[in-house]
Order: sequence, then structure tokens, then C-alpha cells
Amino acid sequence: MVTKLKPATLTLSSLVEEYIKSNIQLSENTVKSYRICLSNLLWYAQKNHWHKAARDITRSHIQEFLAYISRERNRWGYTDPSHSSARPASQGTVHRYGRVIKRMFRWACDEEECL
Repeated sequence: MVTKLKPATLTLSSLVEEYIKSNIQLSENTVKSYRICLSNLLWYAQKNHWHKAARDITRSHIQEFLAYISRERNRWGYTDPSHSSARPASQGTVHRYGRVIKRMFRWACDEEECL
């Protein structure tokens, strides 16, 4: 079953949820990993007052987000120094976030001829 997206009204949050729902054929761990990455993207977008419409998110927004991951300590609002986000993310982690986000936007383009 293919879900048709509505790019004119689609929020970033709705896009994330639709994308997660579309990946039910993937392993539970993969879906969990996608959900974590994309939930953190939503947290960052809200914190930085990004536009709510998914189509208004630019490459610059994503680059800013990936830079945040790579350089910041205590990401996602955590203050516990034992939490894994208390240290800068590895290049592999940053790359994984970028891949997940890229896949989501490619999927959105495939579903509705692009946002």
C-alpha cells in the first residue's frame, strides 16, 4: 500500500510519522534507530524554530543539524554526563543521521513527486 503525501500541508512531524509507518518491513531495530534519529531532528527543528512545513526545510537546515550533532555535547537537552550524547558524536553517527534524513526526503519525493 502506497501512502500519498500532501506536500502543501505536510508538516515535518507528519512526514516523519508517515515515513516511519512506511518502513514496517524493516527490522524492529532499524525502525527504532530511524525513530531516534528523526525524533532528534524534530527536537532540533522545534528548538531552532524551523518552519513547520516539510517542504520549507532546506539543505542548509540539514547541514546545520548535522554540524550540531558532530560538535555539541549534551545534545537533545540531556544534562546527564553519563549519557552517550554527553560527548561529540563520531563521524559514523553523523553519517547515519544524514543517511536516515536523506532516505526520508527521497521517500517523500518518490511518494508525491517531491516536496
